[in-house]
Amino acid sequence: KREETHVVKGPVGMPGPRRGGRVVIVDNLDSYTHNLASLVFSVTGSRPLVVTNTEREAYREALASPEGVLCVILSPGPGRPQCSEDVGMCRDIIADASLPTLGVCLGYQAMAVAHGLPVSHSPYGPTHGQVQPVTHEGGHPLFEGVPQGFLATRYHSLAVCHDDGASPDFPDSMLKLAWTDDGVIQAIAHRSLPQWGVQFHPESVCTEHGATMLRNFHAMALALAPPSPAPPAGPTGPLLPR
Repeated sequence: KREETHVVKGPVGMPGPRRGGRVVIVDNLDSYTHNLASLVFSVTGSRPLVVTNTEREAYREALASPEGVLCVILSPGPGRPQCSEDVGMCRDIIADASLPTLGVCLGYQAMAVAHGLPVSHSPYGPTHGQVQPVTHEGGHPLFEGVPQGFLATRYHSLAVCHDDGASPDFPDSMLKLAWTDDGVIQAIAHRSLPQWGVQFHPESVCTEHGATMLRNFHAMALALAPPSPAPPAGPTGPLLPR
């Protein structure tokens, strides 16, 4: 597979978030995607639209539909974030930057690469199914109501790090939001674009407060959506007799 460097350039004019629009989950062909969709449904009360990372036409149709799209979640998946075959249209959605976007695992790694952060093999090897405490930057809206040291389930062999395992210096545009006790970064955010990412799996049954984090993301997306247009005014004259 050919690895590529892909850097976000900012919004390019695609439709922005629509209040009342659907949550779209881009499936990176992962067995956990529908668990994620179930959690989104339980949090929002609406079924998300799930499209694979190659179903570009289905995604465009969702954007153009009357209800539109509120926000996007980029799912976990196999492969490497530097490979276009593995992340498909995720990199286009990140580059467009018009919709609030949450990356999970591979989606998070794709977001990191897009913003100039290195992703390589974790210095501690694969951490598949390990449940570990996570420390986060207090006060960020993504972690509102989530205590320090919450337990999160990790399923990853790659991490935001250099090839030698060292943690990178962050560009001014990016924030490190969370990490595990071994120092592996577990969450990031862009300072000015509506993009956030988590390395752990919020949909895992062993992750604490996963629903809270998804609810926080949904609330942030709603806050960025313009108010729905007012319905047309009704007749102002006297009612006609029946």
